[in-house]
Amino acid sequence: MSAVVADGTAPELVCGRRFMQVGLRRAHLEAGGLDPSSTHLADTRCTPRQENQDMLWFVVWDGWQSCGTKITTNSTHAIYSNTIFVYPVALGNGNVVLPERFPFSCVYLLDAEAIRPDLSVEGAVVGVGPGPRAGMSLYRNDNYTDPYSAGVVTLPLGSPLFVGVSAPEAASDRLAVILENCYSTPSAKPDHYPRFSLIQNRCPSNRRLVKVEEGGPSLPGRFTVLVNLFSGHYDPIFLHCSLSVCDPTQAACSQSCRSRLSRSVALDDPLTIGPISWKKVTESTP
Repeated sequence: MSAVVADGTAPELVCGRRFMQVGLRRAHLEAGGLDPSSTHLADTRCTPRQENQDMLWFVVWDGWQSCGTKITTNSTHAIYSNTIFVYPVALGNGNVVLPERFPFSCVYLLDAEAIRPDLSVEGAVVGVGPGPRAGMSLYRNDNYTDPYSAGVVTLPLGSPLFVGVSAPEAASDRLAVILENCYSTPSAKPDHYPRFSLIQNRCPSNRRLVKVEEGGPSLPGRFTVLVNLFSGHYDPIFLHCSLSVCDPTQAACSQSCRSRLSRSVALDDPLTIGPISWKKVTESTP
C-alpha cells in the first residue's frame, strides 16, 4: 500500500488494497479553531471510526462508493475521491459558518504500463494504491454460481468447464474485466511448454472448444471451454489467464477480438488454476 503524508492540518492518507484510511490530528484542528467532534466525510453519517495517538481516523472499506466517495476512471487509472469536513468551534452569532474542507483521493492503476500520475487531483492530498489483484475460479454451471472446491477437478473428456476471472479489489459498477489471453499447460508454471491457446488477443482460439462471454461493469471475465487432451496425453492441465481492468465507457474496453496485443494488461503475471484431471473411459472385457 502507498500513503501520502502532509504537514500541518493536511490529511494523512493510506490507500490500501481493499480500503482507504484518512486521518487528521486533533491538536492541529483545535489550534486552527476547528471542532474535532464535528468532522465527517461527504456523507454526514460517516464520522471517525477510531481515535489513536491524537489522530481522528476515517476508514472506507470495500464498496468505496460509500460515504459519498466519487469515482472517476480513464483508460489507465481509477480515482476514488472524498472530503473531510470540519466546522469552526465558534458558530458566528447564529449565522451559517462554512466548514473547512480537506479533500483526498486514492489513485489505483488499471494499466501495468501506466506512468505514476501527477499527485495533484483537484488540490487534494493523493495516494497511489496497489494495482488490482485478480482471482480465477472453476464452475459447474453456466450461470457461474456453483464453484468447484479447491483441489483437483476431475471431468470426462469433452465436458464443459466454466471459468470466471475477476479483480475484486478494483470491482465497482464503473469497471469491467476483459480476458486478454488464456491457455493451458501440463504444469502450474505459466511459462511451461507445450501450451495450448484458448483465448488470444481477447478472441477464442478455437470457437468449437471455447466460448467467451461479453463482460461488463461488476461482472467477471467468463468463458466456457470443452476439456480435451490438449497435449495429446492424459496429463492433468492448468489454466492460465491474463486480463485487463478498464472503464467500459472507453471504446477499447470490450471483449471484442483485437488484431494486436492490448497494452492495458493489469497484471504482470497470468492467473493460474488447476490441476484439471480426467475420467478415463475403460472398455469392458467380454
